[in-house]
Formats: sequence, C-alpha cells, structure tokens
Amino acid sequence: MPILFAFREDRFGFQFEIGERAVLGRSPECELILFDRATSRFHAEIFKSDGQYFLKDLDSSNGTL
Repeated sequence: MPILFAFREDRFGFQFEIGERAVLGRSPECELILFDRATSRFHAEIFKSDGQYFLKDLDSSNGTL
C-alpha cells in the first residue's frame, strides 16, 4: 500500500497508509484529519482506479493542487 508523508510547518511529520480510498479534511469523519484552517471539512479524496492513485478536490473552498 502507498504511504503518504505529511509535515507541519515546524517540520514534525507523520506517515499515513492509503488503502483504496482516503478522504482528507478537518472533519472527524475523514480518514486523514488535517488541522489547518485553510482546509475544508471534506477537502480532497485520494482513490485508486485501474491500479493508479488519483487526487480529487471535493469542492473545497481553497482548492487542491
């Protein structure tokens, strides 16, 4: 399974193992909770399709790059 590495501004980091699908955002319902005011409750989704992973914006207010 792929692993996502994330880092905060103070360079403290962690890793998150991605399964078939993971939703990122501020909501406690998300698989990966992001504590950032610029992040929407349901900000983006990482999902697997035909053996490849994709990142999809979930109509977040600030967009996803």
